[in-house]
Order: sequence, then structure tokens, then C-alpha cells
Amino acid sequence: MSALPAEFLERMKSQLASDFDGFVKAITTDSPVSVLSNPKKTFIPPEGSVEVPWNPNGYYLHERPTYALDPMYHAGSYYPQEASSMIHAHLLPQLALPEHPLVLDLCGAPGGKSLNLLNFLEGRGHLLSNEVIRKRVGILQENVSRWGHFNVSISSTSADRIAELGPLFDLVVVDAPCSGEGLFRKDIRSADQWSPASVMHCAARQGRILEDIAKAVKPGGWLIYSTCTFSEAENSMGIQVLESAGFHSMKPELSEDWGWTWSDVSKGFQAYPHRVRGEGLFFALFRKAGEGSSDSVKRRDDSSKVDTPSWIDIPADSLLYEDDKGLIHIRSRHLSGSQEYLYEKLRIIGQGLPIGQWKGKDFIPAHGAIMAGLGMDVKRISLSLEQALDYLRLDTLSLENHENGWYILTYDSLDIGWGKMVNGRLKNHYPKAWRLRQRR
Repeated sequence: MSALPAEFLERMKSQLASDFDGFVKAITTDSPVSVLSNPKKTFIPPEGSVEVPWNPNGYYLHERPTYALDPMYHAGSYYPQEASSMIHAHLLPQLALPEHPLVLDLCGAPGGKSLNLLNFLEGRGHLLSNEVIRKRVGILQENVSRWGHFNVSISSTSADRIAELGPLFDLVVVDAPCSGEGLFRKDIRSADQWSPASVMHCAARQGRILEDIAKAVKPGGWLIYSTCTFSEAENSMGIQVLESAGFHSMKPELSEDWGWTWSDVSKGFQAYPHRVRGEGLFFALFRKAGEGSSDSVKRRDDSSKVDTPSWIDIPADSLLYEDDKGLIHIRSRHLSGSQEYLYEKLRIIGQGLPIGQWKGKDFIPAHGAIMAGLGMDVKRISLSLEQALDYLRLDTLSLENHENGWYILTYDSLDIGWGKMVNGRLKNHYPKAWRLRQRR
């Protein structure tokens, strides 16, 4: 209680009235633990888990595991995500989107909302997951890659630069940088950075971002705006910007039993921790005036020029791309014209998923091929928990009675990485940047 800013508590007391005591009690207790599961991969909820009501792939856990020491996490079976932030899964089916939408996650890192978008798309359309802060791009790329979808690209570009391309996107998701009040329970130290002046500074910053990115939404397209703050003044400033840009506020359907609170001031729903089993999150849904247009950019298909070994099963709805370093990527065929336009105009860091490259007559497979589950006709070696953790630490494993050649390493039926057997020793091909450094 004493660690929370007095001016913040005074404002919340005015905002919540008789509910204030319940809010304070909730914000000073432990946060609920929740994870988002990957429907493309095997996930068995731990005993005692309860489904998040607004997300069929979300689960509350009865205790917090050590994620880094679980090979299932590294295999992309699930992702630790705060439950309130999973609300996007409930909103997306309510939107009138084309069959293959072009979607932008503007503030993508660390990746949770992008994973919810990929779950919804199920291979349709294309997602551009963007993070302007370069030092956060690595974790975004890692989390998205583990999910195993190839209808996604990673970029690191500012909102104003994306806006210069014109109205391209059917849906834009903006989880805007904010004062972070909704995360005080998870990280009370963040309260030390809070002040009324910082709240207004964040509001002005959000306004500039929304003013820019509004230009990138197609007529008839959608924008989901969210923050992790309780400040109605902060959230409502973004609303004013969008309405000035020709967007109309929409009120999606939510069950009253879930505890979300509608705000007439900020025209969105707020999660308060004493009402919703999750952290503080605000979201608002908008639709741009006008009617959308189809992808009209000239399409290009160079897949026929790219060779891959016969043991990799390339899906019919995909394209192959070889970059200037010889690395072959697989990406979605849908909206390929818009993809080419984006790749030409923006700083694209990752295109789809890398699946490998040729070194002379030898094909060196990449980790993305495993994460995508491309139905590869390759021998597998099942690892124990200790062996799997050693593999993730980039240790060399001694495995007898296996012929020389490439193998897929598995743990509990899930593929976790590549290894090449050479005279009884397995050469480790797990991505170096993802190396597990934690020990038991």
C-alpha cells in the first residue's frame, strides 16, 4: 500500500468510489498465473488448470512453473501470457475481415498479441509483427518463430514510416506504450516511475502514434487500441485522435460474468484486478469509415527457382524465398503482392520462417522447419528431460547406436531441434541466440 503513489491512489479512489477498497486489496496480492497454448502443437494443461473464459487457448495455472526449464515451452507448445491480454482472441471473430486479411501488430514485443493473432488466422492472410525498439526485436522474433507459422514477418519500423505506405491493413493492433499502472501488481518497482506528468506524457505519445498509424488502416478496416493503464484521461486522448481520423467506436460483445467494465469516458472496456482475473488492461475497438479494397499489388512467385530436399514437405499454400545469404524461407502465398510491397519499403528482419540453406550438395536445415512441423521424413531421437535441457544449453550429447546423419530431437512427442550424428556424438544445431543458460 505504501509503495503505491499517493496521487495514483487518490485518483483511483475518485474513479472507483465504493469499489476502491477491493481494488487496493487486489492490487497488493499476487498476480494470477496464465499461459496461452498453441493449437498447432500438443499442450496438456497441468492438473488444477482452469480455462480463461475469453480465450479457448488460455489457461490459469495453480502455480508458476520455471518456464525456462520446461522443454515444452521451448518447443512452442505454450507461451506465458497475462490473461487480460488474451482478450483479443474474443474480439477477432467479431470483426468483418476478408478471408485473407493483412494484419499489423504495431507494438509487437514480446509477442503475446501476435501469437493470439496467429492462432486466429490459422494460416490465412499475413501478419506483420513490428517492434520499433531494436533491442526488443530479438525476443519478438524468437517467440513468433517458436509458434511455427509462416504467414508472418518481423519488422522494426516507426508508425510514421509505416503510415507513408498508405492504407494497406485490414486490421491494426496497437498495444500502446503507457504509464503502466495496470502492471503495478506484477512489478511494484514500476510505480517509482509514475507521476501525473508521466501519465499525460504517455497520453500525448499515444496520440502521436495513433494519428500516424490511422493512415495505414484501409477504409472499412479495424483498429484495436489497448493500454495497461487505469487512467481514463490517458486512454480517452487516443480515442479523440482516432475519431478525428474518421474512425467510429464499436462496442464488442463481452459476457458480464467476466467482470470487464465499460467506460463511457474512454469508450472501451477496462479490466480491474478486483473484478477480472488478470492484470489491468484497457481496450477499445474502432472501425474506419468507408469500404475496403482488395490486394491490388502485382504478385510475384519465384518459388520455382528455389530447390529444397525431397524430405521437406512444402505446403501448397506457401512460397519459397532465398535471401542474399542463401537462407531459404517459407512464407504464405496469400497476399503475396502486399508482402512484396512491404518487403521493398520497410526494414523487414524476418520473412516467414527460415527452413535451411545449401552448402554445396549438403542441405543444412534451419530451426524454423521444425517449429513449422513441415512433415519431414527424418529420423527422430527421443530425449529425457535432462538430455533435452542439456541440448537446449547447446551441450554435445553422447548417444550410442545411431547412424550418422541428421536427426530431429524430441521431448514428450514434441520436436525441439536439429542434431547431426557423427560417430556416436550428436552435434548440436539449436539456435545459439536462444541458448538456455539457466541451471536447476
